[in-house]
Formats: sequence, C-alpha cells, structure tokens
Amino acid sequence: MLSALRLITVMAETGCSLSDLAGVMQVFPQVLKNVEVDASRPDFMQVPDIAGAIDEVRSQLGDKGRVLVRYSGTQPLLRVMVEGPEMRRSKRHAIESAGLFKPIFKCVKIFRKIFFCVYGCH
Repeated sequence: MLSALRLITVMAETGCSLSDLAGVMQVFPQVLKNVEVDASRPDFMQVPDIAGAIDEVRSQLGDKGRVLVRYSGTQPLLRVMVEGPEMRRSKRHAIESAGLFKPIFKCVKIFRKIFFCVYGCH
C-alpha cells in the first residue's frame, strides 16, 4: 500500500504517467536457485566465506544487477536470486553462490532444476 501511495506521489510531483516512469526502467533476466535446508537456518551472512562471496558477486554486478539471498517463509529452502544483464553470467553466479551453502547445513540438497524468470528483455 505504501509503495502505491509513493508511486502516486511521484506521478503527481513529476506530471509523468505510469508508462513514462516505467519506460526508464531496464529489466534484466533473473536466475533463481533453491537450496534445500534443514531447520537450523543460521545467519549465513555471519559466515565470512559466504558473506565475502555474495559481496563479490554484488561488486561484479555493480549497478547493473542484484543478488538476493533469503530463506523461504513457507518451505525449507534458501533462495538465491541473481539478476543481471547477461543470462549466462547470472546463471553462473547463482549456481556458484548456491553451492557455498552446502557445508553449513546438515542435510542439504541443491535442486538440480533452475527456474528462469525472464521478463521482457528488450
């Protein structure tokens, strides 16, 4: 709700339509890798190797992409999403990042299936 109100405020302040504002947004392909985890759910950003690797991917992508790593709220999964201008590079980053989590869980199985969420590439 707050996001919608903020968007309406920006539209009113700038006089731009929603399509005008959306036109400046560049959409990149996303790669989602799911890692099956146990119930321990440790704070993975406290593991130096993992935090460093995620920061390195973020650094490589710069302002041309993003990395999101979070636990699922409904399933025993850790989700690694990488978004960037090049599908092949994003896929490599997602697979490598997901692989880092194997040692910190007792029963971890990385799903072999990768879900690609590709939106309106221009």
